[in-house]
Amino acid sequence: MMHESTPISPALEEPSGAKTAAYQDFDSLWKEAISAYFQPFMHLFFPQVSNEIDWRLARRPV
Repeated sequence: MMHESTPISPALEEPSGAKTAAYQDFDSLWKEAISAYFQPFMHLFFPQVSNEIDWRLARRPV
């Protein structure tokens, strides 16, 4: 017996039109946060890896 596919909730659908810019801006905030707090994040969650990284090297922007 085949079941009809359930439509996706509008909240879960891909953004389109004017909403796309808002989603892109939302993404940029995460990228800024990752760039600003990457070293503390690595030290907190991956201390062994963090100790192996030479943090004095120049960073490349995300």
